[in-house]
Amino acid sequence: MDEHLIGYLIGSLDEETHHQVERHLESDAEARERFERLKAALEPLSFDATPEEPPTGLWLKTLAFVAQDRCRTSSPKDEASPYKKLPTAPQTPWSDSASPRLAAWRWVDVAAVAAILLVGVSLGMVGLNHFWRDEIQLSCQNNMRVLHQALVAYSDRHQGQFPKVSPTPPDNVAGIYLPILKSDGVLPENINLSCPGHNPTPTTIPTLEELRRKTPEEFALFAQQLGGSYAYSLGYGQPENLSGLRNDDDQRLPILSDRPTYLEGKLGGVANSSNHGGRGQNVLFVDGHVQFFVTHNIGVDHDDIFTNRDGRIGAGQHRFDSVLGPSAARPFPVD
Repeated sequence: MDEHLIGYLIGSLDEETHHQVERHLESDAEARERFERLKAALEPLSFDATPEEPPTGLWLKTLAFVAQDRCRTSSPKDEASPYKKLPTAPQTPWSDSASPRLAAWRWVDVAAVAAILLVGVSLGMVGLNHFWRDEIQLSCQNNMRVLHQALVAYSDRHQGQFPKVSPTPPDNVAGIYLPILKSDGVLPENINLSCPGHNPTPTTIPTLEELRRKTPEEFALFAQQLGGSYAYSLGYGQPENLSGLRNDDDQRLPILSDRPTYLEGKLGGVANSSNHGGRGQNVLFVDGHVQFFVTHNIGVDHDDIFTNRDGRIGAGQHRFDSVLGPSAARPFPVD
């Protein structure tokens, strides 16, 4: 989150991310406090915001200085040379007469070069970390696009309806959408349900028939990982009329995302997905587009996509009250 806050401060974010961070600051007091601390820490940089113009002819003076230094350290030995021999730096006892430039090196020079190399390596590691992080983010997005193809294929066979979580056992967990797709024959055999290094998934996805042969105890354990690294729509409505999403629904409605992180000690409290270090989550919408968000208040009218209007992980109260639950989440949990 800090990098987004810094980008917001210096105006380096794209317009969409800028607005996302702005909305997040409006709704999160802790983020606003963090923002103010970063703003105070970066305040000294404002003095360099408008650097003075360089002196006229600075480039020419610089070239002349470099040329003079080159002549000082490597003047021609031929006495007939038209160049005037300049005095050389005194030789130190440990210097090599065949390497006058090496003799001129001091410990402070070595320390300066070492510091430059250290900074260069550090920047390279930061760049590598950003590259790896982006690769994980894109890999998860590609997984979601494959899942969307299976969801659309299912909806084409079921009057536009996406797989729906049941209000009653045993099909009342968010991860049930995968066995539904498997039973319908639309789920690819090589589907990847994990972000790299996070939330390992079962080696095989069972069909509904195979899943229902498990004992309640086996099912409860299996349901924890059934949905892999992702969270699926729990639908909206009451137990007697629970509705799921359709492929012709509003394109602003999310159907799948990186699974959220539970906050201990808070009833139904969730935070950004740990799949991406808490920076945010990829979200798949009913029309198939995937986007990365730094906050989970990205539903219709800034709706929290991980909890319903009551602040709970359960079915939404209405069509635009989106709730994406991790594998074992239920539309109507028992307190």
